[in-house]
Amino acid sequence: MAQISETRAPAAPDVQDGFLNIARRSRATVRFLLMDGTEFEARVKTFDRFAVIVEHDGTDTMVFKHAIASIRAPRATNTSDSADQG
Repeated sequence: MAQISETRAPAAPDVQDGFLNIARRSRATVRFLLMDGTEFEARVKTFDRFAVIVEHDGTDTMVFKHAIASIRAPRATNTSDSADQG
């Protein structure tokens, strides 16, 4: 029986996770624009594949990633170095 070797390309860095990690670690306030046009500023506390927990007006709020249109950082970020760092 022949074995099929499975070769996979190395995983590409996840830009989304890298960006959110930088925002979380820097504790910077970032501007969220939601798909419905709502804008607010908040601090990223944590995130997973589907949602982001943010601190907004002194309370924690869970925002589903599919509802986010964009996130704007207060300054330029380099996501290539932080994609695989926790």
